[in-house]
Amino acid sequence: MHWHLSPSLISVTFGTVAAIAAALLAWLAVRRLSVVRVEGESMRPTFLPGEVVLCWDYGRRRPAAGELVIVRREAFPPLLVKRVLAAPGELLPEAVDFTRPALPEERYFLVADNAASALPKRWIGPVEQKDIEARVLCVLWPWRRWRRPR
Repeated sequence: MHWHLSPSLISVTFGTVAAIAAALLAWLAVRRLSVVRVEGESMRPTFLPGEVVLCWDYGRRRPAAGELVIVRREAFPPLLVKRVLAAPGELLPEAVDFTRPALPEERYFLVADNAASALPKRWIGPVEQKDIEARVLCVLWPWRRWRRPR
């Protein structure tokens, strides 16, 4: 048996698949991706003031210790970039709090990377999971510093 596909059928099929893929990517970008500008010195040397980072919404996934996250706060600026020091059920380092060795459910302890800051100023926590909005994927701007931070 011999199969023959006409060029017009192939181009319609490819065009349809490309349009569906583009629509799906656009939907994901609108629903799950965000861009945040880094403010202040607290995350040096990982991030410099003024850098713009691309972030992915957590959805149902829980942040893990060591991840860089965007947290919503009442103070200015409302969105902060911080690192997860401890997740629910994990032990806090003794220097942080020796009276409560483990974090309660749905609570995370966040920290700034800048070692020059005084220790209590570096700590943010415990923070509720609902206040952690996204995970940092990469630095978008400036272009010469594009990278995926660790």
